[in-house]
Amino acid sequence: MGQDTGHTVVLSEYPSIMEAEMVKGMLETNGIEAMVTEQYNPYGQAYAYSKVLVMDYDLEEAKKLLEGE
Repeated sequence: MGQDTGHTVVLSEYPSIMEAEMVKGMLETNGIEAMVTEQYNPYGQAYAYSKVLVMDYDLEEAKKLLEGE
């Protein structure tokens, strides 16, 4: 963090918002800003998914955290 420039990129995608929010919480606990977006399908929740987004300059560190390094 600490950089003022950059753009958001997709870190990962999950079948439920609960899973995405858990990842977001883990990232934020480790000092990485994150946000969750939801994509709904008009045919029902079974086809919905949530994405976790981070700033491009945090992407590599976020991936390491997800992989447990």
